[in-house]
This record gives sequence, structure tokens and C-alpha cells, in this order.
Amino acid sequence: MPTQYKDFAPTYFDHKGAFLPDRQEWYVCPVSITRDSDVLSESNFETAQKILDADKAEYEVHRFGHWGPGWFEIILVHPDNLPSVEKIEDALENYPALDEDDYCEREYEAASEAWESYGFDEYISAIKKHFDLSDRAADILLDGDRDNAWNGHMNNADIPYECPNDGIYFYFDWIKEVSRDEIAATIRNIRRTK
Repeated sequence: MPTQYKDFAPTYFDHKGAFLPDRQEWYVCPVSITRDSDVLSESNFETAQKILDADKAEYEVHRFGHWGPGWFEIILVHPDNLPSVEKIEDALENYPALDEDDYCEREYEAASEAWESYGFDEYISAIKKHFDLSDRAADILLDGDRDNAWNGHMNNADIPYECPNDGIYFYFDWIKEVSRDEIAATIRNIRRTK
């Protein structure tokens, strides 16, 4: 049975039903996000709103400051729309993602951002170490087009990665399959295009 706001507290140390005296009978949707939410939580939070919109359910998103995560957001649903909250709750009992396509797309975007932010640099460091490249050669590789200068095993879409709950980590065991000739050809290609 969904929780009414009067019985809701984000942690054991918080007061139930705080700050919203006129919403005590509303239901708390079983999804929330915080400053530190992962991709799955963000996907479920937005998907729940789409489900409520499709059901034409009356709901409100409330954001609160919090001593733990900095802030959190919840969705409160009008008591007349209990079936919509139950539908979301039932879906989450059977599978952790409300919309697997949305979740996978967000996971891919997060991996791509990680590739741009730090994965590519780690990749070049691994190549440099494995092939004992000079600093100059590694700099040329770093200056290359991160998406288009690489081919075969060096295309970022082919890079294996793990997405644990606490972050995205790249690993490069397959680097042994890349030849020194491929690295040299890539460096020549980057020099030609610059």
C-alpha cells in the first residue's frame, strides 16, 4: 500500500509529514531523487511523472533541503489518484526500471560523458604505457578527434566499460589486440587532419 505523506520521512531522523500541512493525505510516489542520484533513480523519477501525466493524475513535485544529501525531491499524488501510484509501485516490485529504454539511453549518455571527461585520457595513458610511446606521440593522440580519429578496436563505441552504482570505470584488457602499426596509422591520420 502506498505511503501517505503524513507517514513519510526521508530518514529515521526526520519528522514525518514535515513542511506540508495541507498535503498530509496525499500519496508519496515510490520514486525520489537527490543531489547524488544515480541514472536509474533519475530515469524512474521522470518516467513516473510521464505515467502520472498519461493517467491525468493530479500530482506535485516537492523539493526539500536536507542535512544528508543536500536536497531531495518527491512526487506527491492526490488521494483520488491512488490507482496510478499503485501502478507505479507494482511495476517497481517486478523490475527496478520503469522504462528500460529510457534507463539504457541515460546509462549510455553517462558512459559517453565519462569517456569525454576522463575515459579517453585513461585510454591514451594505457596505450602509451603498453606501447612505450613518447610523450609527443601520446599528446598527438590526445589532440585527435575523440570520436572519429579512431578505428577498429580504438573506436570508443568498442571500449568495454563497467557501470557500477558508484561510477563508471574503463578497462583496457583488449589493448593487446591493437597493433603498433594501427597506433602509427592513427597518429599519421591525426597529423593530416590537423
